[in-house]
Amino acid sequence: DLMMHYTPEAHTTADVVRQGIIPTSAAKQSDLATILMGAQQTYPKKMVTHNWGNLFRDLVAAIVADALGEQSYTMMAKLLVEDMPVLERALQQAGRWLDTYWICAFAVNQHAGICGGNPNR
Repeated sequence: DLMMHYTPEAHTTADVVRQGIIPTSAAKQSDLATILMGAQQTYPKKMVTHNWGNLFRDLVAAIVADALGEQSYTMMAKLLVEDMPVLERALQQAGRWLDTYWICAFAVNQHAGICGGNPNR
């Protein structure tokens, strides 16, 4: 529901932040992680870094690959687009469904930083 026009093969992490995360968290002027977690303090198991210009799909695929102990995210990226229920079951069966990852796009209050910046970036 965050970004109904999302296209995995086209949208970058920057696109998701500008078109999904910022609008969704605008009313509370908060980071999206706090909203999604119902303001419950949650400690991540791992911290993830990323490139704003890369596909958001690949960021998620890399996290799923890490959770499942895979060496490559390629198959995860394919399954995210073609058969997400397979990934959901694999994460649940591996006991990794509720693992938490810190991703700045979600964990940092985008309204306190980039929202005042260049809207064309």
